[in-house]
Amino acid sequence: MTYKYLAVLDFEATCASKNDENWNIELQEIIEIPGGLISLEEGQVVSSFNTFVKPILEPVSLSAPQTHALVHQQPTKY
Repeated sequence: MTYKYLAVLDFEATCASKNDENWNIELQEIIEIPGGLISLEEGQVVSSFNTFVKPILEPVSLSAPQTHALVHQQPTKY
């Protein structure tokens, strides 16, 4: 069986700066879900998707590494 398309998902989650000793990895939350559909015949992205998810545990701020890693800043409206 040969496949024509490959779906790719990449979940971005909350994280802490290197100096934050109080951060608990068990409280990590998904904050962005980007994805793409790749044509294996053409070797190109044929469709893409991106959405942000509002964090519930820490809804107000993102750490510096998160802000740098995200394509966009945290949205102010949900």
